[in-house]
Amino acid sequence: MYQKLAITLITKHDLNEHQTMAFLLLIDTVGKQLESTCQLPPLRLLVTGPGGTGKSRIFEAWTEFHQKMDCIQEFRLTAPTGVVASDIGGCTIHAEAALRVKRANMKADTASGQKVRGELEHRFAPVRTLVVDEIYFMDPTDMSLLSEYCSI
Repeated sequence: MYQKLAITLITKHDLNEHQTMAFLLLIDTVGKQLESTCQLPPLRLLVTGPGGTGKSRIFEAWTEFHQKMDCIQEFRLTAPTGVVASDIGGCTIHAEAALRVKRANMKADTASGQKVRGELEHRFAPVRTLVVDEIYFMDPTDMSLLSEYCSI
């Protein structure tokens, strides 16, 4: 079923050859996961290119795929800056992943530490696809925190 939807979306979003390859890599992974009863290994995909190469088109197609497959709650579209997040219809990765919360506070065995950790766990529990547009704007500390917080 998801393969037919993928073909429809490739045509609808007028994806070129390279965009189609990136789109299909994710769609195949998501589709197999939806059909599987066990957790499959994550796909880590870096979509690069200068402004104007159509990365946002891929994100639009990915978003629509998740909507049509009724699994939008498993998909997050983010960016390091508010302007880019707004442009792609997402939110900042800093807000989504609580990257402004210090490690010590996130790990604190206190009521506030448990609260912020619980909120992050609740927000990320259903997520299987996390897109970070313009990831190169993230500094190494934020990348490390993102990796750590995604594993909570």
